Amino acid sequence: MLLANRNLRALDRAFDRMTSFTGAHSPLAAIDRMFDRLETNVNVSHAPESGRYTVYELKPVTYEVEVNDRGDVIHRRLSEEELEVIAANEKAAAEEAKGNTA
Repeated sequence: MLLANRNLRALDRAFDRMTSFTGAHSPLAAIDRMFDRLETNVNVSHAPESGRYTVYELKPVTYEVEVNDRGDVIHRRLSEEELEVIAANEKAAAEEAKGNTA
């Protein structure tokens, strides 16, 4: 089915405006640039670059950010036992800090 002449011209004008607005040479390049701009404004899962963070799904899940020898960033899920050890270490550190200030 052929498009009517005025519909074809309207579609052509839309592509012309899209390419002139973005400075791209083709409509597909204009769309690629639009998605590139959107991706630069989005943080990856809003996760910190280092440290520990908790995600609340059906139950809280805690991840720790690690960097291996090759420089890869790994978000490692912590087990319940690891969380208990971390909580005990933080509690001991807080009590020790109280002891040093008193």
